[in-house]
Amino acid sequence: MKKGIFKKITWAGIIFSGWVLTIHQIFPNDVASNSGTQEFIQNTQFTSFSAAKRALYKLELPRFTFYCECPYSEKREVDQLSCGFTTTRYLNRASVVEAEHVVPASKLCGKTRQWLEGSPECISKNKPYKGRKCAEKHNIICKRAHNDLHNLRPAVGAINAVRSNHEFGTGLAPKNQFGTCEFSDENKISNPADNLLGNIARVYLFMHYTYTELDILTGEEIKRYEKWSRQDVVSEQECKRNDLIFEVQHTYNEITRQECNKAGL
Repeated sequence: MKKGIFKKITWAGIIFSGWVLTIHQIFPNDVASNSGTQEFIQNTQFTSFSAAKRALYKLELPRFTFYCECPYSEKREVDQLSCGFTTTRYLNRASVVEAEHVVPASKLCGKTRQWLEGSPECISKNKPYKGRKCAEKHNIICKRAHNDLHNLRPAVGAINAVRSNHEFGTGLAPKNQFGTCEFSDENKISNPADNLLGNIARVYLFMHYTYTELDILTGEEIKRYEKWSRQDVVSEQECKRNDLIFEVQHTYNEITRQECNKAGL
């Protein structure tokens, strides 16, 4: 695994020109930490969702969607037959790949002032607005989190639409909801395949500890995702993806990197 640019900096700080500065003093808005030696660095590379999506689709990974493992082309066209994907919902989005937020935007930014109340900057056609658009445009932490590649996955558009902003669960999936795709969504709970629970958990934990200002997870949710991460350990592909994102975004998912190091991957 590659060494992070802040790997050797700890809570004790660094000495520069006779001053002792902590990492939070140097980068107060870019770095958060939940331990003395593990640094969580916010995305500052991608300032728009369109740029983040372009980078996502260019990652040098085998082209397979996240939930259903459907192959797709360079033009983001899904090969539904080869993966046995079928649906009766959102048919216009079933043949294309979209960028899915593992942690949905409402979970990321839904507690911000801009989302809840609006902002003086959020004016369109002389009318104030609030919600997702206001938060993404005028809350810098929300914008960074929303465009963080570690939280984006290529997904069949219909799955992205069905999942919406629903929480993840581990319920038994009706096997015919989406053909052979191991994914279901019932009662506003999305149930992915068991071998994705750890991947999902490590994204949630990373986003929570990186964007602390957004207060993403509760204590109970942290415990749940820590359990999922232990149950479904990292794979070589997940570790490789983390390295590839570092090359373009210059940040690691530190939760994943720690687990990859433990596994020797």
